[in-house]
Amino acid sequence: MPTANSNTSGVHYDTTTPPSARPATYNQINVTFGVLYNSDGSINYNANSTIAPGPNQPGHQQATIIFNTESRIGSVATGELFFNPSQPGYAAIYRKLTEHETGHGQGLDHPTDQQAGQSVMNVSGDCVNDVCGQMPDGIQPCDNASVDQIPAYSPTATPTPTAHPRLRRHQRPQMIHSVHSVSRLVRLIR
Repeated sequence: MPTANSNTSGVHYDTTTPPSARPATYNQINVTFGVLYNSDGSINYNANSTIAPGPNQPGHQQATIIFNTESRIGSVATGELFFNPSQPGYAAIYRKLTEHETGHGQGLDHPTDQQAGQSVMNVSGDCVNDVCGQMPDGIQPCDNASVDQIPAYSPTATPTPTAHPRLRRHQRPQMIHSVHSVSRLVRLIR
């Protein structure tokens, strides 16, 4: 069942509808595992995940979240692997990082004054599966408030109705014609 965030982005997450049954206008996030590299070609032991834009078509956008299988504690080749299935928090870290990377896809950045557990945009801790709790396991009110501040997602104000001058009878035939045409069409269809 699709779920909605309580912000103005209009983003809904649907994890139940099979891809073959989704309309062509669905935006899509793919998730994969791989090795992330630095610009010099060396393995990036620091980054746990990233989001990369994919092929976009009118009305449909794609992005891929890549979980770095070589991410290590201490950001060095000899450090313990960040993702460790035999340690607590293994399933939760994938949820946390998916929310984090989706936030980047919506235009959010890391907080400038990170406080543990306050935002999904926090950088994960330098501990296996983020068991040190830098990232919360769920979207926080400050995350929704941040999305609401992005101009692309700002709620549009309801226009103030303006009074129209009263039309004289001879100025209304077009509107009356439209109503009669619709009534006639409805009668023909029945």
